[in-house]
Amino acid sequence: MSVFEIIGSIAFAISGSMLAIKKEMDLFGILILGIVTSVGGGAIRDIVIGNTPPAMFQNPKCTVISSITAVVVFIIWKIHNRHTVTEKIARRTDIMYHNLLFLSDTLGLAAFTILGMETTIRFLNTDQFLLIAFVGLITGVGGGILRDLLAGEIPYVLQKHIYATACIFSIIGYYILYHFIPENAAALIGFCLVLVIRYLAKHFEWNLPR
Repeated sequence: MSVFEIIGSIAFAISGSMLAIKKEMDLFGILILGIVTSVGGGAIRDIVIGNTPPAMFQNPKCTVISSITAVVVFIIWKIHNRHTVTEKIARRTDIMYHNLLFLSDTLGLAAFTILGMETTIRFLNTDQFLLIAFVGLITGVGGGILRDLLAGEIPYVLQKHIYATACIFSIIGYYILYHFIPENAAALIGFCLVLVIRYLAKHFEWNLPR
């Protein structure tokens, strides 16, 4: 497994689990949302590039990691909630929830966007920008879209801060740098681009026009 797979699997599993907890789902619901968020984008990617059955079935390590992460999040949240007895602590918990959701979603988005592009280039041995960009984007946002639809929410990618736009900047940066510097360096820079753009968008409250 690559570092991006591990980071993305854990981060998106946390993201899905946190939303399931907010929606007051049971442990099974938390598991489903954690797993779907973690491996959903990769499954869509594999179907698009013809890598079937998807990697989540060929090599279920990501599924196992996301399942364990979801259970750990559930246990931690239950333990923490036992001590949430005052309004002040409740407000602090809500702030912590939103910050953790933002962080995990951003890390998962960055990791799987890069992973989607790397997988497409290797599996199809292609240099077609539109194909690489599309698969990278759908790998990054696909799991989150499935998560939000299952939870009855408008997909985060369609309304919050700069989300898919951060992916697009990362994709362009990675694709250009990929031809001039080592692949690992290009991937790391692309990964960091998503983090920086998402943080700046949150800090300065950037949003696309409505």
